[in-house]
Amino acid sequence: MLRISELAKKAKVSVPTIKHYLNEGLLPKPVKTGKTMAYYDESYIDRIKLIKKLQREKFLPLDVIRRMIDSEGPLDDELELGKAIYKSDKLLTHRTPVPESRVEQVTGFALDKIRVLEKEGVVFPQNTDAGKTYDDADIKTIEIMKLREELGVPFDHSVMLIRVYRDAMNRAVHEDLKLFSTSLLGDISTRQTVKLMTEADESLEKFILLYRQRLMRNEGVRAIQNLNRISVVLAELNFLPVACGELPSGEIDSKEREVVVAFLEGDYAGVLDVVNDFTKAEMPPDIQAAGIIAMLLTGDVDRAIEDVKNFIPEPASRPILNAAAALAYMYSVGNATGFSAPIYLVKRAMAYMARIEAGADRPNLENLFARYICGACYVMLPAFFDTLERGTALLENVSTELREGAAGDMEGPAWLRRTVEYELVPAMEARVNRFLAEALISMGEPGKALDAVDRIIEITEPDSEPAKWARIKKMELL
Repeated sequence: MLRISELAKKAKVSVPTIKHYLNEGLLPKPVKTGKTMAYYDESYIDRIKLIKKLQREKFLPLDVIRRMIDSEGPLDDELELGKAIYKSDKLLTHRTPVPESRVEQVTGFALDKIRVLEKEGVVFPQNTDAGKTYDDADIKTIEIMKLREELGVPFDHSVMLIRVYRDAMNRAVHEDLKLFSTSLLGDISTRQTVKLMTEADESLEKFILLYRQRLMRNEGVRAIQNLNRISVVLAELNFLPVACGELPSGEIDSKEREVVVAFLEGDYAGVLDVVNDFTKAEMPPDIQAAGIIAMLLTGDVDRAIEDVKNFIPEPASRPILNAAAALAYMYSVGNATGFSAPIYLVKRAMAYMARIEAGADRPNLENLFARYICGACYVMLPAFFDTLERGTALLENVSTELREGAAGDMEGPAWLRRTVEYELVPAMEARVNRFLAEALISMGEPGKALDAVDRIIEITEPDSEPAKWARIKKMELL
């Protein structure tokens, strides 16, 4: 029989290590001869050496080792099963765990960033008697993050991306183990279990890599197709001209009113004629916006972008200016080549749309028009911009406000107020609900989409293009 100090010497470990093994249940309780005196037989030496060997060579944690050496089955079989469960051969190599005091030096990665990775649950340092240590899997993870940063990927972006895959993988692994345990585990032999958890797992890992690549490719193709369609969808924004039976036939009392009348009649060249009469210094914001939108509707996208760069280089306080600038960049997507240029242009447009979205102005026709433009552009963007829900919410609000008459309180002559109330607002509301219906269908809400379609049928003439579209769409939804 050996005292603990003698056992430590023969097993070539420290006394605290033996006490730790005892506390973890890896060693049986010794024979106690007093309150502070205990004795151990020779079998403890072999057991301690086996534990150290499994730790050192197989990189197995103590709780896995405990189940393994206490098993009544053959040790070799249990060892293989333990390795399969812990994935020790795949994740780790013969590298000594790195203490926290040296991990920054070993990896070349800042300790504060390593602690962020720990907080995010992607590295799992162990608390040992010697302090916190990082195993080989942790070191490899840290090295991967360092490589991404060296490639130019910002650390914050990597952390946000990690969260996406971490949460998805946690759910997948949970369901994987649940399915494995309920359908296979316990019904097959240990050797067959090991085979499924090693060889079969390799095929699954290959599938996951291949499937991710295919999904990324498919998403990329869809995104490009959506970008290519933007110019076509933008054409559907325009709800002009409207029936203009009350418009004045003689000379109009101001250039601003001339622009309004020309727009209502769909005379965009006439709008530009009026705009060109202004000097740049005296041009009001409304006229600037009208000129840019008229340029877009006549196909002069380059000139419109030039005016935006000269007169609205940053998001403005007026919603109409932001709407015009956003439209100019969205229209220019159709003329852009390559992959990066369209993305840049969309992001420029989104900067102006964000200002519209955040605007707290009271509802009026200008504000409603700007939010309509913003919402419609949001819902036509590819999915990876993640603007569908925001666009749908904007369009729902605009539709409700138009229905409740929020745009009717405006100044001007009687003919203009009546034209806006009875012609312009219904035409705009029909377009709003068209984009809203398509967005709700994309979001899997056909019931709400049907309400939007019914509203179009209710407020438009039966033979009009919007009404015909709505009736066809309603048949598809029912």
